[in-house]
Amino acid sequence: MISDADDLERRMDGFTKAPQALPWRERRALAHDVGRALRAGRSPAEVHNVLAFLAWDDQWMVRKAVADLLTVVPEDSYDIFLKELLADSHGSVRNAAENARKDRDRAFRQERQAAREARHVGELVNQLREHGEDVAQQAVAVGHRLYKLLSKAMIHDLRNLLWPLQANVERLQLQPKASTAAVARIDQIARQLAKFVEAAEAYAGDIPLEREPQKLKDVLQEASQLASEGVARAGLDPKSVHVMVDVPAGLRVEMARQTLVAAFANLIKNSYEAYRDHAGQLRPGRIVIETQQTKGQVIILVTDSGKGISDEDLKYLLEFVPGRRDKTKPLSTGFGLPIANRFIEAHDGSLAIISQLGKGTKVRIKLPTTQWRL
Repeated sequence: MISDADDLERRMDGFTKAPQALPWRERRALAHDVGRALRAGRSPAEVHNVLAFLAWDDQWMVRKAVADLLTVVPEDSYDIFLKELLADSHGSVRNAAENARKDRDRAFRQERQAAREARHVGELVNQLREHGEDVAQQAVAVGHRLYKLLSKAMIHDLRNLLWPLQANVERLQLQPKASTAAVARIDQIARQLAKFVEAAEAYAGDIPLEREPQKLKDVLQEASQLASEGVARAGLDPKSVHVMVDVPAGLRVEMARQTLVAAFANLIKNSYEAYRDHAGQLRPGRIVIETQQTKGQVIILVTDSGKGISDEDLKYLLEFVPGRRDKTKPLSTGFGLPIANRFIEAHDGSLAIISQLGKGTKVRIKLPTTQWRL
């Protein structure tokens, strides 16, 4: 069975060999499908060449389709296509390119503003630490409480919007004349919104107080399985990446089990996604989960040799502020790492990340231990 990604690659390859062999409506449809792939976090190998042909197409509606997706084209192609389409002979193409430029600039400004605000929050917490760690932690707790009050109201309103949206998608799927592409796009938006609501609820929700000793190896294996299932739901093949859990069978940690399973699953899923290639698929790789024991605590290491994280992005991530989506991930919500950190801190633990761009990432989790059995 040919996947959508393979079918798109085949169509793109055929198009670059004979660009004018396709009718203009099919060329426009190809531009739309390339845009959907880019929005889903995939970057097909021939994307620059295909868009180059389409941006210079004889039909203005094909060129406009390219202008509409300027918000998501790769950075190394953006300036070239923007310059050409802003100077297009047709007004609709020029307007679409100008609107895309404004949207892209607005998104960039919003990301920079969010990064500045996150750094400011970190600076304020550090200033409060001058008055004692307890004062700083109390301030952080107040911030979490305010967030919970605001987000619960937001989540309620989002659910009220989500339910009728999902119901109408189901009705559309039963209509014989409904556009398959339109229904699929609406369904994708509904699933993304549902995932966002679930993540916001998890971040804002109460953490169970009950703690019981659990075998850490079992917990990590369950988390690994959940991460694998999450990767598969995103349309990726988890079998491309081998996960090794090298943890002593007798090591126990007091925990609210499902809370830490969720935290570890988020971290392991990130390691899977570090192996995404330019086409959006997983290349072969390896994730190693191992432990080190010191007096009264265990250190859990999750290591991959994937794409790594830049110093600038890592600094922002370590603020653990929710909401910054990774656009290269199809179902990113921006809550995964903040949720993991919050759940680990609730167990008197800590989360640290060491990464080098192009080399890989090591996640270090420290948790107190209750007993050690051989």
